[in-house]
Formats: sequence, C-alpha cells, structure tokens
Amino acid sequence: MAWWDAKQASLVILAMASLVTELGCETEVGSPSEAEIVVAPQQVRLRKGESAEFTASGWHAYIWTVEHTDWGILSRTRGARTVYTAIVSTNGIQILTCAAPVTETNSVSPASAVAIIEHH
Repeated sequence: MAWWDAKQASLVILAMASLVTELGCETEVGSPSEAEIVVAPQQVRLRKGESAEFTASGWHAYIWTVEHTDWGILSRTRGARTVYTAIVSTNGIQILTCAAPVTETNSVSPASAVAIIEHH
C-alpha cells in the first residue's frame, strides 16, 4: 500500500486551498475595464515649443493619444510615461487620453483617463 493514497492527497489539497482562501492573496485587477487609470499632471498650459511629461498609474500597459494630432507630438504612444510637445501657436484645449489597451480577451471598452493641455 502506498504511503499516500488518493483520499489523503485530496484532503491535503483541500486543506491547502482553505488556507490560501483564509490568508488571501494580492491580485492584480482582472481586466482593463476594471482598472482605475490616473494621469498626472491632470492639466498644464503650454506655448509653442514647450513640453510637459505625463505619467500614468493604475494598470500595467497604457496607450496615449491626443485629440488634435496637428497641435503637438507625443514622445511615445505606449508605456507609463510620455512627453507632449506643443508644435503650433494656437489658443485651445488639447485632450490627452491614456487608456488600457484592448486585447483579444478584453474586447470591452478599456479604462481611461484624460489630461487637459491648454494651448496659449
């Protein structure tokens, strides 16, 4: 007869599962639609030639976009940080959006946050 039989092994597995449930464990947010993305700073004022760095937190992957692509450029469109540089002299509001990417397993609209860039 084996030292461990199937019944004993099942009891050990159940006991371990119960212990993990009682102790709990930290888990990452399950999907981008459940994330709470935060962008800092939330608002800046820029003139032509000036730049501002933006940082995102709350998720592990980010995509950056701007509403008016002809007003300014982003140093990168993926990652937790980007730098926006104003390339035109105009008075108006530029919306910078940071979103969690949509994946094959998450076709739901992802979490996002915005920052306001005042051009003057």
